[in-house]
Amino acid sequence: MKFILYTRIKWKHIFWLLISFLCMMAFMRLTALQVKNISGGTEVLGLHFGNTVGGIRVTMDALGNDGRLYYLTHFLVIDFFYAMVYAAFYFCTILFLLYKNEIGSGKVINICWFPVAGMFFDWAENLLLSVIIVKWPANSAVLCIMLIVSNITKFLLVYLSLLLVVLLICYAILKRNKDEQNFL
Repeated sequence: MKFILYTRIKWKHIFWLLISFLCMMAFMRLTALQVKNISGGTEVLGLHFGNTVGGIRVTMDALGNDGRLYYLTHFLVIDFFYAMVYAAFYFCTILFLLYKNEIGSGKVINICWFPVAGMFFDWAENLLLSVIIVKWPANSAVLCIMLIVSNITKFLLVYLSLLLVVLLICYAILKRNKDEQNFL
């Protein structure tokens, strides 16, 4: 599968996507801090890897009504857009680096879809959190388990995307150094 998009992606696009990603991350962290302030010190679930059913219930209780409402109406909205931004940044960066390193052919190209899958699991996590918040205190263990699976899968895909970017940058540096040595 060959993407025409890669021919249009330049370093300046990656730079602006990185700036957008970092700005959205800061905005999301500030919103998470506001949830913590409103709820008296309780942190948001979506920023922690691998929660437990009991931990989710304790957190929902500790958030209180105001914390749950702010979580639902502010944090989850910001997180929705944050997921789109990180997915776009990682997708375009991986795609760009694959073709820049001349390894973007065949099935290898499909790894650029990992961050997009991570975004969908992030959205699933947010949807499940929304349902849990709206139905609180009447929630089910099944919803909590689905939330935990979405959370773990999201983190694995997003961190795998970050690892791919780092590895592709390292590969590009090594390749460039090898090419320069062969030139001399």
